[in-house]
Amino acid sequence: LVASDAAGGVFSVENTWGTNLVVLRVVLQVTTVASDGTCKLDIGLAVNATTSAATLMDEVNVGAATGIYDNIDDQGTAGGSCLKWPSGEFVNASMAAGATSGLVGTYAIYALDMN
Repeated sequence: LVASDAAGGVFSVENTWGTNLVVLRVVLQVTTVASDGTCKLDIGLAVNATTSAATLMDEVNVGAATGIYDNIDDQGTAGGSCLKWPSGEFVNASMAAGATSGLVGTYAIYALDMN
């Protein structure tokens, strides 16, 4: 995870497989919370690397507690699971509220090729 307040700045991963994938799960491991206790992230599918989206995780609070967060248990009101990830598009994580300064952690994207 990158402490960046820019759209797609926390992480951005392009589907370069040349085929559509299905995103099954996005997992965040927050090892150090953001300095701003109100910091929340949106994670979702987007057409480019600099667009915010909340289709997988909506306003996950990364300023309150360290731990593991995913789009199955922590999807929020707009998030979801098992979404089509078109070739050439992105899974982005963006600051939704607060500020990401101090945020430290890792992420994993579990995707399936249905072709």
